Amino acid sequence: MAALEIRIEKTEEAKQLEKDHNISFDLVQKHPWDAGYDIRACIKRPVFLQSYNRLVVPTGLKIQLMSPQFEIQCRPRGGLAAKNGIMIVNSP
Repeated sequence: MAALEIRIEKTEEAKQLEKDHNISFDLVQKHPWDAGYDIRACIKRPVFLQSYNRLVVPTGLKIQLMSPQFEIQCRPRGGLAAKNGIMIVNSP
């Protein structure tokens, strides 16, 4: 099996928000046993949605996988999805 090599770049908007608000858009694993990584929404202010509305939320990340044997999936967090009905369109 090929080694996993990933290139991650931040958009200019993400870099500016990091600088202005002292935050990070890096991928984060809260615990070493976590299967996935958490990502932060790259937005300037909180977003409020009415029921059944949809919104594209940027991550501020550009990700390139160097092997066609791997993929990246975005999934809703279990608790957030169950408690608030927040889902990702085409989520696996």
